[in-house]
Amino acid sequence: MRPTLRRRTGITTIEFAACLALLAVFAAFLLNRLAAYEELAEKTTVDLTISQIRDGIRHDLIRALLAGKRPVVNEMLERNPVSWLAQPPEAYMGEFGSLPGQARPGAWYYVSKTHELVYVPRHSAHLNTPSSDPVRLRWRLLPAANGSGMDALEPVRIDAQPAYLWF
Repeated sequence: MRPTLRRRTGITTIEFAACLALLAVFAAFLLNRLAAYEELAEKTTVDLTISQIRDGIRHDLIRALLAGKRPVVNEMLERNPVSWLAQPPEAYMGEFGSLPGQARPGAWYYVSKTHELVYVPRHSAHLNTPSSDPVRLRWRLLPAANGSGMDALEPVRIDAQPAYLWF
């Protein structure tokens, strides 16, 4: 009778380690992309909130014009921009006389002393601000430039103060 050769089945320890290393590289890449997409979703949510405030301002302006009233710009400039939203953004802390000592990431609040709407980002890896302070995005209501043309139809605008670049 001939001796039978047994063939080993399965993988070696080195092959297993190489597979684990490859999976770890893929997992790290996916987690990095996931974090970037999460930050992009946060930026989109912030942009949509500011856009909804702009729409609310326009809606109030059109309602006043249709009623034959001229909007009072000074009153609009002192108003909390969140009041133009159907409901406050998620994690809205409210209105404060001055900057609150501690605001958790993802929180919105309004500072009545400076008339600023503030957002504290959860993720800021792709956010560039000119300030070295803790990252806080700020917006203010500002009067339109010269009061003619489109400015007469939109006497108040909401702008980032200072401007920032996110992505």
